Amino acid sequence: MKYTREIKYPKPYTVRDVLKIALEKEKLSYKFYDGLLKEAKELKLFSILKRLRDSEGVHVKIIQRMLESEKNQGVDVWTTKFKKYATKEKYKKPGTFEDALKLALAREKSAADFYNSFYKQMLGNTENLSLLVVLKKLGNAEKGHVTIVERLLKNKIL
Repeated sequence: MKYTREIKYPKPYTVRDVLKIALEKEKLSYKFYDGLLKEAKELKLFSILKRLRDSEGVHVKIIQRMLESEKNQGVDVWTTKFKKYATKEKYKKPGTFEDALKLALAREKSAADFYNSFYKQMLGNTENLSLLVVLKKLGNAEKGHVTIVERLLKNKIL
């Protein structure tokens, strides 16, 4: 299983740029789980993967609303710590379902780290409380996904 990232976005980033990065990552996660659903044979696994996929779909809608909001269009705060996240993700199709879950775990950890880093940087740089609340909630949701995938791997629900 190979998982790589290629630089895609130039620096510096505005809050809007970072939200666009987040939106792309959430869309990719949705597609990733949707693909795994098609291969899930056990009902319990199917149910869990569907919940993860649907959660990523909710994240897409939240971020889209943030980008469409007039409040966020006026935000011109520059962010500086997102080079490692501002990349296009690539991966070869995993050979086994266990490899796919390991890839999911890596992606979920990266997403949690992304939102928590973005939140910490924005904490002192913006007065937009709704942005901070959403970032915190998205970070916590991704941490929850990490826990779910870790349990799947630990209990060998493949």
